[in-house]
Formats: sequence, structure tokens, C-alpha cells
Amino acid sequence: MFATSAAQPASVTAALTTPEGQAAFYKLVSFSYITFLTIGYGNIGPVGWGARILVALEVYLSVILSGLVLYALIKRSEM
Repeated sequence: MFATSAAQPASVTAALTTPEGQAAFYKLVSFSYITFLTIGYGNIGPVGWGARILVALEVYLSVILSGLVLYALIKRSEM
């Protein structure tokens, strides 16, 4: 599993059945949400090279998707 400074659940099942696992799962979802929006609060971050690569790809994907949405809205308003 890729490490972040958020706690790591042992498995998906543990993340959904224990309170500690749920807390870790929600922290990881929050980290992904913050990364996708490129807000970067600084309270948690990627801790391994694999996690850093995935975070960079997620940020790149969010920029591309935002550009596509903006393009679609502009094209729609031109009609």
C-alpha cells in the first residue's frame, strides 16, 4: 500500500469494519479530495515515491478534467 502521513488500514475489510479503519479510510479519502482539488492544506502528504507519483498523476488528471469541463461549457455557450 502507498504510504501517506494518514494512518494505513490493514485491508479494505478492516477499513470498513473497525472505527480506527474507518477513520483512516476517511483521512485517505480526504487526502485524495484535497489533492484532486490541488488545495494542499499541508496537514497530510505522500510519504513514499510511489505515493508521490500517484499524487502527481492525480493532480495532472484534475487539471486535464477541469480543462475539459471548461472547454465543454465554452463550446456549449457558443451555440
